[in-house]
Formats: sequence, C-alpha cells, structure tokens
Amino acid sequence: MSALAYVLFNDYFEWYRNKFHVLSIRNEDLYINNKFHCKLFKLQSVNVIYLNGKYSLGWMVYLDVFPISSNDYIIKKQLKEKDAHEIAEKISIFLDRNVKIES
Repeated sequence: MSALAYVLFNDYFEWYRNKFHVLSIRNEDLYINNKFHCKLFKLQSVNVIYLNGKYSLGWMVYLDVFPISSNDYIIKKQLKEKDAHEIAEKISIFLDRNVKIES
C-alpha cells in the first residue's frame, strides 16, 4: 500500500513541479517563469534523455547550460518518446539551439 502511495505521490509531484514553463529572452538573458536562469550564450543545447531509474521511467527534456551541469534546467520528466521529441523541437526553435539526443 505504501509503495502505491509513493508512486502516485511521485507522479503528482512531478506534474505539479513541472506543469508549465514560461521561457522568455530579455537583453540576451534567459528567463524561466520570470526568474533569471542564465545568460543566453551559456545555453548549449536542448537535451532529450531516456531515464531508466528506480522510480522514474520515460524520457526527460532539459536545457544543458555551460559549465557542465551547474545550471541545467529540467523541462519535463516521465514523457513518452514522441512527446519528448516534440517538446524539445519547439523549445530548440524558440531558443535557436540544437536538440541533442542522449542514450
């Protein structure tokens, strides 16, 4: 019973935490939900990776920021492959960055 409750709570927390993101560019700075995230030149790519963890399966989309993993930003986890690629493509067009598929 407790394992089922944990899985349901984990799914709800993921949805609530990552339900939407408002990306904007102002003066060469990237803002996410009206909070400064990073300088635009530090943004390397929009990454798609398959998660095969103990509690989270599925595809994840995140923003890769230089230097390595200092300020990466998770857009969404636990996605189907098709949804992850569609989200990454739309974000990459807006931010003018490449999509990087990790395995």
